[in-house]
Amino acid sequence: MSKPLTKKILVKTAKKASRRAVKKTRQANGAITYVHGKNIVKEYADGHEEVIETLDRVFVRPTQKIYSL
Repeated sequence: MSKPLTKKILVKTAKKASRRAVKKTRQANGAITYVHGKNIVKEYADGHEEVIETLDRVFVRPTQKIYSL
């Protein structure tokens, strides 16, 4: 019988999958896109960052300011 899917397990699994996806994308010299403050940023494999768009409002405020992947 398997464990029930709790919020804690879901969050842990999502973080692990996100880290793995970012790592594989960087290894393949791909770009990753993320939100930083009010900006949507695209970061390329060489470290170059491009602000794609600046948002007027941010509806979700992160509880943590820095996320390490």
